Amino acid sequence: MLHGQRPTADLVDAYRVQSPEIRDLFIRYLDERRPALDYTSFRGDVSLLVGQFWADIERHHPGIDTLHLPDDVAAAWRDRARVVTLPDGTTRPREERLGLLSRVRSFYLDLQRRAVEDPSWVRWAVPSPVRASDCRGFARSRTATYCLPA
Repeated sequence: MLHGQRPTADLVDAYRVQSPEIRDLFIRYLDERRPALDYTSFRGDVSLLVGQFWADIERHHPGIDTLHLPDDVAAAWRDRARVVTLPDGTTRPREERLGLLSRVRSFYLDLQRRAVEDPSWVRWAVPSPVRASDCRGFARSRTATYCLPA
């Protein structure tokens, strides 16, 4: 049975974000981006940012409630982003690793740009856990601005 498009909060809540502030940030950010995207692209953003990025951070570092990730936390996530863990516990290389890294970097850079225009975003304007060098090779495979230096 088809149910139509789900509200942003429902999509974010499917990943059980533990930090209420981070949950609210993702809902606000994604709600503001939503009108510019088709539903499939929007759900992809939710999956990448909330599911593959933030839910993974919380799963491996319980209690974290800031986007300003310590260097060791960021490095550990980038290492985990290299593989996909299957239900049986085995892993395989992640095919879209550069896309994931680029989207997370884009999210952080977007928050920084928003903070210049709107002070309510300033507290979220923190360094990205994805360095420009982590995204090398992405622009060769597709036209992208995600990995421009900050």
